[in-house]
Amino acid sequence: MPPDSTQPALASPPSSKRLTAWGSLAILIALIVLISFFAFYTNRSAKQLSKAAPAIVNVTANGFSPAIVSVKVNQAVLWANIDSQMHLVASDNPKPVFTSKEPLKSGDSFSFVFSKAGRYAYHDNFNTSLAGIVVVQ
Repeated sequence: MPPDSTQPALASPPSSKRLTAWGSLAILIALIVLISFFAFYTNRSAKQLSKAAPAIVNVTANGFSPAIVSVKVNQAVLWANIDSQMHLVASDNPKPVFTSKEPLKSGDSFSFVFSKAGRYAYHDNFNTSLAGIVVVQ
């Protein structure tokens, strides 16, 4: 069948130099996106790790264990009642900086994130002889 004269002639393939330039540009853009993505998520993971693990204080019939715990600013302390009796954790200040608000039954826990450096004394409202200290650095 003879060629149709109404059809436009196919363009000649682009030169290999032009393809190489476009390919290099595409690879460069892909690398920039990949590096940016990696940098963003690596930084985000590091921030999450610094806040991730709370310091754990066990609440027992004999007191808080450990009685003195050190944490960093913006780190949490988690008080876990492993006693059969109820306890209510509260800071010593006249206006408490933190309090568990409700009694902790056996197996319950309460956590508080310390946003300012300092030394925070606390006690059990049900048995004030049980006391502890949180040191925030």
